[in-house]
Amino acid sequence: MNTVKTSVHPRIDRAVHATPIVFETCNLTRDIPPRTHAFNSYVPGQGTDDYARGNKMQTDVLKPEPLEPEVLVVTLNARLQPVHRGELFEDPLDEVLRNRGLGEVCGGGTGTTEEGEVAYCDIEVLLSNPTPENIELLIGVFHSMGTPKGSALRRDRDEGVTRFGNLEGLGLYLNGTELADEVYEQCEPTFVHNEITRLIEGNGEIYSYWQGPLDTALYLYGPSFEVMKEKIRAFLDTYPLCQKCRIEQIA
Repeated sequence: MNTVKTSVHPRIDRAVHATPIVFETCNLTRDIPPRTHAFNSYVPGQGTDDYARGNKMQTDVLKPEPLEPEVLVVTLNARLQPVHRGELFEDPLDEVLRNRGLGEVCGGGTGTTEEGEVAYCDIEVLLSNPTPENIELLIGVFHSMGTPKGSALRRDRDEGVTRFGNLEGLGLYLNGTELADEVYEQCEPTFVHNEITRLIEGNGEIYSYWQGPLDTALYLYGPSFEVMKEKIRAFLDTYPLCQKCRIEQIA
């Protein structure tokens, strides 16, 4: 497993298909912050700001001696390109932390397989006062943004690991080499992206994608893998570009 650490969000050059499948117009940037998921019910109210307000009494009333700032490493069990990691998690998280005076996002990284597919990603958080209450608040913010199960928060100070996550993941892999040439010529990958987005609305979202040498993957995350799978089953069975595709549970 390879890990690439970055402090900014680099551009990823797409791998070349034997028969290219290119998402030319896919818009994976959310129109609203990810913390306002329609399918998210973890946090009372709506959004990270509500969650932070709900914990205001803890930060305002309980004022023990502040601890030394600490860098926490959050490993997301999410297959995200660096740009999508920034848009969906790092940027909104950094805004919440700075607005509340709790700290900031100070780095990030991507772990890849030997084939170049993203396996997980890290976000480094500098927490100004790493009390148990503030760490709980940090995890709550991640939950409100929609975080895949199997994610973890690690502390170097005590080697502690806290597992968390509230979403399941579905990887859809479109075959890029074994279909008839006319299928690749006549079918639109962007249509696949948009139709799946429509079919799983309210039950999940496409977080990112990956284009490898043999196939193209879409990464879906939502409360239930089985529900998302059922929502897209009929479409996968009938649209030519989805022939010989495979589905994998990734969270």
